[in-house]
Amino acid sequence: MTLLAVDELRVTVRRRGTELTVLDGVSFAVGAGQCLGIVGESGCGKSLTLRATMGLLPPGATRTGGDIRVGRDGLAMVFQDSHASLDPTMRVGSFLADVVRRRRGGTRAAARRQAAELLAAVGVPDPELRLRAYPHELSGGTRQRVAIALALATDPRVLLCDEPTTALDVTLQAEILRLLDTARAERGLGVVLVSHDVAVIRQVADVVAVMYAGQIIEAGPAAEVLDRPRHPYTRALISAVPALDGPVGPFRPIPGTPPDPAAYTPACRFLPRCGHDDAACRGQVPGVHALDLLHRSSCVHSIRPKEHA
Repeated sequence: MTLLAVDELRVTVRRRGTELTVLDGVSFAVGAGQCLGIVGESGCGKSLTLRATMGLLPPGATRTGGDIRVGRDGLAMVFQDSHASLDPTMRVGSFLADVVRRRRGGTRAAARRQAAELLAAVGVPDPELRLRAYPHELSGGTRQRVAIALALATDPRVLLCDEPTTALDVTLQAEILRLLDTARAERGLGVVLVSHDVAVIRQVADVVAVMYAGQIIEAGPAAEVLDRPRHPYTRALISAVPALDGPVGPFRPIPGTPPDPAAYTPACRFLPRCGHDDAACRGQVPGVHALDLLHRSSCVHSIRPKEHA
């Protein structure tokens, strides 16, 4: 069952009097109990995609095209910086119970009990004590758990997660990822999680979409995309991750830098950084190639993977 479908999403921003397209035909879907991981370098449009889906575009950004279809119970979002969703002037119990009551009704006392239950469900120790705390009195990991509880208080069907573990150490990162996985399984949530960290995406995602320069350039089942990537950018992104369990070797960064939106063209946007480009790349606009039933790639060489293995 599809809970969220985004089709041909386009977003522009105004810079020095010029409209620049920063999201260009972004399409994806997520079903009940499914986790879609969106991965790519910083600045590729991952976070903007979530904000556009939520209707929370920053000033100067405009959705100019595309269709967003979401189920009856809607969306909730967990931000990278928990401070962005927690009111620093209110105690945790006040704003969490307020959201519960607005969503579910009932008395103040019942809402506060449900708020404590939500904190316990996301692994916050001594929830009654934490209800009386202000956000600044909590650790970073606990604040992020409170932010997740706040999102779950609205009883969403789809949870959008904008790099929710970036500011946390690896131990807390693993705990938050397990928490999201548990919430997904127990509530039948659809989850869209964006990250620049391939390891994070590999750990939690069922389906992966790889973004580059405002476009999804490869998408499919996680095992297919991450273990058998067919787009040169996806291969380069995965190769750039240091191997912790293999022989020590040199880092393999992707050469060059991503293009500025002012330089976007209909042609392949990875072309200047790609080591496999040829006349075929320069002579046509890369279409979306169906590699199998679910795997898609926007590279003219995707249908001939052995040439560039």
